[in-house]
Amino acid sequence: MAKDKNRISLDGTATSIGSNPFDSLSSNGLKEQAIQAPKVIAKKAPKAKKTKLSINFEKSGRGGKEVTVIKWPEYPPKHELEGVLKLLKKELGTGGTLKNNIVEIQGKKIDIIYDRLTLLGYTNISRSR
Repeated sequence: MAKDKNRISLDGTATSIGSNPFDSLSSNGLKEQAIQAPKVIAKKAPKAKKTKLSINFEKSGRGGKEVTVIKWPEYPPKHELEGVLKLLKKELGTGGTLKNNIVEIQGKKIDIIYDRLTLLGYTNISRSR
């Protein structure tokens, strides 16, 4: 039985599949970089906030999309809400929005958001499970 040239051998006897454009590159002269730990937002944590807030999970009325909602009974300034939203989106790597002074983060991330808000200095947080 003749071997087909278009097939890749699984037994390890095959030669290279094709040309690699990076074969001619050399790493001589490049500095070794250490892997850096991710930045923690705790370094930017403000003084403890007494503001009460709640973290809930919602799915109804959104076309089946899961959203974690952060509500403040007493609304802080809009720039503070935008800052919290920006930090959470960056830390969690997900989307989110600010609607009617309510922060919405895509996905079910109640525990992670609780931890991040605690690092930011919020102390009076209620969350649903």
